[in-house]
Amino acid sequence: MQRRAREGVIVPRTHANRPEIILHRGEIIGRYKGGQSLKEISREMGIHNKSVRLCVRRYEAEGHVETRPRPGGPRSTTPYDDKRIIAASAQSPKKTAITLTRELGLECHVTPTRRRLHEAGIHCYIPAVKENLTPIHKAARLRFAEQYADMGQEFWSPSTPPVQ
Repeated sequence: MQRRAREGVIVPRTHANRPEIILHRGEIIGRYKGGQSLKEISREMGIHNKSVRLCVRRYEAEGHVETRPRPGGPRSTTPYDDKRIIAASAQSPKKTAITLTRELGLECHVTPTRRRLHEAGIHCYIPAVKENLTPIHKAARLRFAEQYADMGQEFWSPSTPPVQ
């Protein structure tokens, strides 16, 4: 979820780095370079003057208006571990992230395991609890189906039209 910026610096792909936000900040810088005061920019654009000042200071110090990279720690799982997590989940989808972490012997908290599953598009769902059909249930269903097999479409449609 990160992208490369100039000079090899990784800039986070965050809400604050969306193109429309960068354009908005660029407008602030353009107005500032055009000679408007920070207070005028703030008033005309409807932005707090501290936000305008921060944007101008960052531009003067760093030459850009993008959000700075955040420190963030290193990943606690290797690419090999990530593949193992996904494969184990595909093999037995009802296992919890806690169980997967223990069974794979991963030296990390359960949270990274959940993150890797989410990154792969695997989310936890509570399976529907359904009653197992006994031979008695099956026979009753078959009798019902045979009894009403010859009924027409009018019989199965609702007697009143659906409310919209």
